[in-house]
Amino acid sequence: MGGMTKTRTAEGKTEKEAGEQGRGSHPLLPARGRVVDSIPLVQPSYKQRAMHIIISRPGPPMPMRDLEQISLRLAQENALTPGYIPDGNGVLDLQQMLNLTRNGYSVRLVTDRNLISRMSKIAREGCSLSIKERDRTLRIAIDLMAYSQCLDLIIDPSISFYELAMTEGRDDANTDIAWFRAADRGGRAGDWVDIAQGRRENLVNRNPADVIDYPLDDMVARWSKNYIATLKIASLELQESSPDQKVISFYKWLVEDYLFAGPASIFATMYFPSTGKTKKKLLKELRSHDRELAIRGIKNAAWDITYVSDFVEKVNLSDPYVRYILATGDKKLREMAEVVRVADHVAIGAHSNISGLFGQWWGPILSPSVAAVFIEQRKKIDNRPPPEPNANSKDPIGDMISDGEALVRSWNP
Repeated sequence: MGGMTKTRTAEGKTEKEAGEQGRGSHPLLPARGRVVDSIPLVQPSYKQRAMHIIISRPGPPMPMRDLEQISLRLAQENALTPGYIPDGNGVLDLQQMLNLTRNGYSVRLVTDRNLISRMSKIAREGCSLSIKERDRTLRIAIDLMAYSQCLDLIIDPSISFYELAMTEGRDDANTDIAWFRAADRGGRAGDWVDIAQGRRENLVNRNPADVIDYPLDDMVARWSKNYIATLKIASLELQESSPDQKVISFYKWLVEDYLFAGPASIFATMYFPSTGKTKKKLLKELRSHDRELAIRGIKNAAWDITYVSDFVEKVNLSDPYVRYILATGDKKLREMAEVVRVADHVAIGAHSNISGLFGQWWGPILSPSVAAVFIEQRKKIDNRPPPEPNANSKDPIGDMISDGEALVRSWNP
């Protein structure tokens, strides 16, 4: 990366120094709240903005027709799941977004790794493909960045770079962060709209931001807990029993021997009754002759669960003037996030609602009994302390992972 140079703010500070006094939020959030390369990135207070935020960014006004076309494409892909209840025109309605930002709301798009990596790649390499030639994920990534730049929405990379650090290494992840910051730098709305509409291939001034050595280990503990749960799901799937027996065993295990994890429980609820390609996509290569491929598929599923966990936590704990939207091209990830949010609020004493949610996977005959056990186990959480870790283990989490992996590896196709 010979072209990787220090990027400094208008005050002469490096981006790292400015970031330490910038938003006051997570260091991996975009750098649009700062002034970099003399481009005014500091946003005015939400209360002071004019209604027509489309033209509030540096550079020429954004053509409304372009933005409407981009918004329509995103709506057709059904890639956004709001963590709030939008009005009847849908989450992508331009007037609704303008009203949110005009009234002081910050809108954050919690974006999965597949989309984030493509945004970084566009900043690094550009895109020579026409709109029709682009695959679905690339098209969503470009349109999403263009839409967010025009409307001053924040792309939140969520746990994308943590996943990348674990799978590809911390150096690669930190380099990708630098390119993502270049992609998401303020003042690029016109560039991104032109790329989205097939009128240009590259961003102007494609220099990356500073490469900062972030530790990227904050999410390991959460992912490890979800990985243990996913290993349990995999081991139950490899046993000879009915789908409803498997999911009931998993619910009871969560409460009696582990921690009740909402996203993991919904993943299991979706997974066990699934068949064919759908099931194989949720836990890839589970029955492969190469058992390490099975382990890799389980790890990937654990990251999916962690994405949903991160999104739901942000929605539940957010400032009332922050609106979160999950952005993903993965249908099952979006489906899981929608159900987790609803189930989290209606699980206690609302059997008919949970049964209705579960019916999409279990059908009218089995969903009532599965929902009844789910609610029964969920209620037990409030009446018992969390399970005590194994007193004989110096590393309970590590030991549970080793035991779960050993079970998966021992299975013979």
